[in-house]
Amino acid sequence: MNDNDIKKALSSAEVPEELEPQNIKAMLDEKNSLIKRKKIRHRSLIRIVSAVAACAVISTFAFNLAQNKNSIKPIPIIDQNSTMSSATEAKENAAEVKQLSYMKGASDYKQIYSCFSTEKNNKKSFIGSAIDKIKGSENKSLDAYNGTEDFAASDKMTETDGASSDSAASNHDYTDTFNQESDVYEADIVKTDGNRIYYSSYNKVNVASVDMGKFTGTYSINPLNDLNLNQNVSANINDMYLFNGKLVVILSTYTNNFSDGCDDVVACSPDSSTVYAVVYSVNSETPKLLSFYRQDGSYNDVRMINNSLYIVTNSYSGYCNTIKNESDIDSYIPKYYVGDKESYIPAENILLPQQPIKDMSQLAYTIIGGIDVSSDTINEVDIKALADYSGSIYCSKDNLYVTVGYEGTAITRFALSEGLVTPSACTEIDGYVNDQFSMSEYNGYFRIATSSYGNNILVDTYSESAQNSQNEETNSVYVLDMNLNVVGKSADFGKSENIKSVNFNGNLAYVVTYEQTDPLFAIDLSNPQSPTILDDYKINGYSTYMQKWSDNLLLGFGVNADENGIENGIKATMFDTSDPSQLKEAGSLTLTYDGAVDNTNYEYGGSLSSSACYDRKQLFINSDKNLIGFPVNEYSFNYGDSENYQEICKNKYVFYSYSDGQFNLCGEIDSPDGSDTSAFDRAVMIDGIMYAVSGNRFTSADTVSFTTIDTIEWAS
Repeated sequence: MNDNDIKKALSSAEVPEELEPQNIKAMLDEKNSLIKRKKIRHRSLIRIVSAVAACAVISTFAFNLAQNKNSIKPIPIIDQNSTMSSATEAKENAAEVKQLSYMKGASDYKQIYSCFSTEKNNKKSFIGSAIDKIKGSENKSLDAYNGTEDFAASDKMTETDGASSDSAASNHDYTDTFNQESDVYEADIVKTDGNRIYYSSYNKVNVASVDMGKFTGTYSINPLNDLNLNQNVSANINDMYLFNGKLVVILSTYTNNFSDGCDDVVACSPDSSTVYAVVYSVNSETPKLLSFYRQDGSYNDVRMINNSLYIVTNSYSGYCNTIKNESDIDSYIPKYYVGDKESYIPAENILLPQQPIKDMSQLAYTIIGGIDVSSDTINEVDIKALADYSGSIYCSKDNLYVTVGYEGTAITRFALSEGLVTPSACTEIDGYVNDQFSMSEYNGYFRIATSSYGNNILVDTYSESAQNSQNEETNSVYVLDMNLNVVGKSADFGKSENIKSVNFNGNLAYVVTYEQTDPLFAIDLSNPQSPTILDDYKINGYSTYMQKWSDNLLLGFGVNADENGIENGIKATMFDTSDPSQLKEAGSLTLTYDGAVDNTNYEYGGSLSSSACYDRKQLFINSDKNLIGFPVNEYSFNYGDSENYQEICKNKYVFYSYSDGQFNLCGEIDSPDGSDTSAFDRAVMIDGIMYAVSGNRFTSADTVSFTTIDTIEWAS
């Protein structure tokens, strides 16, 4: 029986309000959603426990953005199979949702303290509390927050000329970090202004002056020494910016803080990770420390718009049994620091869910700090903390989108303006987000691609039938308005596969999913209310990253695989997108291990891979120069003779051009000793000279024969 049958059957009878025709579908949807949540929660538990074992820093399951299920009204969705008559109906039904989507800060620290479990003597491990949360959680709200848009902001920065990219003040022709969005600058571990190359290696920055391939001078910057940090502090440089004669170093530090009576630093103490933004003047050969800012948490990501730097960190509070009382705010409220001035994040700037948290052993926070880096002194601009642990972020020129969750993704939109961070909307959708490129803002709409598990996951994961079941994964592309109401959706494509990469290009979305083959889906988003799949094109392997090469060509880079889905090397594919309804391959490159392999006794063999498959910033892609570069890592072994046991790793950075449907090898720059620390993981071009860089070595080469011009080595 479909919706029309239900309406017809009920049209002549007087029925209670909850059984009115317009409410039937909502009831059925809610019931189906509840069944689905019951089925997937055991799957969620397995994922969470595995994640904890793999990465102890994610030491809190955060807290459930739950509300009473009876208060939930489903967000109307129009997709290719929708029974809704028009977009107008969708907007009318979304009106109530909009009212629930605003954020509200805490009234005081007492309200935040009350979020913790009252059973403070019940000392649980994180895994135990995560299990309890899964077992006790039945609902996920589509609207996690309620409140007002008024937030206390710090002093507004003085308007200045907009900061430009690294290339602004240079007469040199050089390449820069690829930015997902125009005028939204992304950081990296290598930067250049055409005169010098800056490369961060662990806790220092190696700097080399260059002149037509020759290295004319070197020095290093050590932020730990410059900040007079305790030598027991562990530190690592995550990213850098270079602009207007300034170098901004994003530095993470960590200190072990074991609490009394607790032998588990992750579970028992507040977050001891801190992220610094350290600003240097690098106009001369002698760098000068200008100022620094820091905020609690482990590093997530950073963006720069004009002169404003937005730093996103993930932090967690102390374990509840270590929090003495409400006034012990140092144990559960994150802090930030402007120079030597320490401040707690104000309660009104900490966003909490509408429903009180119960039986929670720790609180997790996503902290977003906005600072002005144009002057020699950093002044506080704005800081917000979202009470949950974030995953991928996406940033447009006007908005920062923070995602939280796995089986369901909560999305929070923060409006950005001159360093101010203003919470503006929040919602939740099914599935998880692969990376930042799975999101895009365009013409007043936010688009996001997710993967999620289907409804055939059984509740009893210990039964034989459950152990033998196949968990079907599906994928969706959502279109949301600026209030984060879903206005359109293309769902259930690439079944039994998950998203590997996404490229949004105007009104088109290109999505790669993978299990055994690589389907590239072209999705038309020109009508936001009705996204339409135009075509899907299948090849072996999959692209982990896609980037526009030209108006009619899309470059995909990733992993090669055979017809059985066995991964066996590197693959680059040029897709012809001139007609999105008729996708074609316009050339491909595959690199596999070509040494001898013992498939019987496995005494010798090897593999070929590229770390750029998992870090797109290791790729050099420049269609104007017609060059595509990436690192290649070859590993081989021979166990046949224990006395002559061999294990060899060879690394190099290779370059290809593309023309007439062919990838052509241009040259390569080898890493002489083949060690991981000397493996080139970045390349920049300055005035027609290519520079491949690593933590141990910089090498320059011409771009005709790729003959080495000069090399310098750095001490470990």
